Amino acid sequence: MLKKSFIKIITKSYIWVFIFIISSYGCSLDGEPNIFIIPENYTGRVTVIFNHSEGIPKKYEGKYRVFKIDNNGCCLSQFRPQYEKWIEEKFFLIDSTGNRVEIETHPGFRTYEEDTTGLKRIFNVVSGDFSPEHPDLHFYSFLICKSTEYKELLKLEKDMEKCLGIHDLYLNKTGDWYDQLPKRMSTSIVSYSTTTKKPILKRGDLVFFNGLSHAALATSSGENVYTFWPPPDKASYSFTLDEVKVETIGDLVKCMNKAFGPTKVTIGKPVW
Repeated sequence: MLKKSFIKIITKSYIWVFIFIISSYGCSLDGEPNIFIIPENYTGRVTVIFNHSEGIPKKYEGKYRVFKIDNNGCCLSQFRPQYEKWIEEKFFLIDSTGNRVEIETHPGFRTYEEDTTGLKRIFNVVSGDFSPEHPDLHFYSFLICKSTEYKELLKLEKDMEKCLGIHDLYLNKTGDWYDQLPKRMSTSIVSYSTTTKKPILKRGDLVFFNGLSHAALATSSGENVYTFWPPPDKASYSFTLDEVKVETIGDLVKCMNKAFGPTKVTIGKPVW
């Protein structure tokens, strides 16, 4: 009995030593550290897309890889992802003059409800493959907001995901993406006339061009919409970085008519 007990003790000891060595070795395989630079006025979801051929060229500050987030919370980068590695990360807010303030990632509060400082924090970090159609692209995403805003923002994200069922539609399990997604995004959809410019748009209305071929967001000024697209001022649709800008529905329709044929415009009242 003594010999068996002794053997068990020795065996367990070797197992723990083995685990410790493996863990220590794994922890030593650190990746390159990252810096994320975020506009000070931005609140919401931040997403970095790796391996993008037209992304921002690789840039370092010392040993740190630099990811500069735009005003829409996005960063297309030529850097590769670093999965399964221990990585040091720093987050900074930057103002219009270039001054930076580091975001404290370990403020010492047990729960976010205890944090009443009004300072922005980093929440809900996720990463993974971008889509089945683009297995070479990978993303890294997080929420940036005040602790007092976190619960509301997280609920908004979950509500939108629930009502839209985007992932399900993307895999074509429940219907046609171009037809079904506008319906799920809207409480009601009506046709829009580019001749009479009616119905009159209200700020925040969703504007769809041939279903989901293109979508825009109504401003509070006539038929002006916020659009995330190169056209109409840029002729190329592919291999061109999109940008957020204000255009008229009429100009977008002319551009789409020329490229794709007759374009139908519909207006949706958002579910949120």
